[in-house]
Amino acid sequence: MILDIMLPAGELDELVTAEQYPVVLLAHDVTYDSQAIQCGHAPFVTGYANDFFGCFFDDGLKIFVLAGLGARRYAAKPALIALRQAMAGKEADG
Repeated sequence: MILDIMLPAGELDELVTAEQYPVVLLAHDVTYDSQAIQCGHAPFVTGYANDFFGCFFDDGLKIFVLAGLGARRYAAKPALIALRQAMAGKEADG
């Protein structure tokens, strides 16, 4: 799922200056990871996008090829923070 993050103007300006977009990827499943890092670690949330075009999502660390049915939703930054905390808690629990 693609999440468009609604940011305050100042934070949005910082992202634009860093040539990033206020968009993150929430991945529920990883079919293949060429670096074998994310396999078995889904779901996860990426960092902000450096590029997003069609089925390609680049967060600066990896390029993801999106497949299957997906969705695109808006989310506020506090929701993104809570989602990341929940993912970190789930990872810590095993």
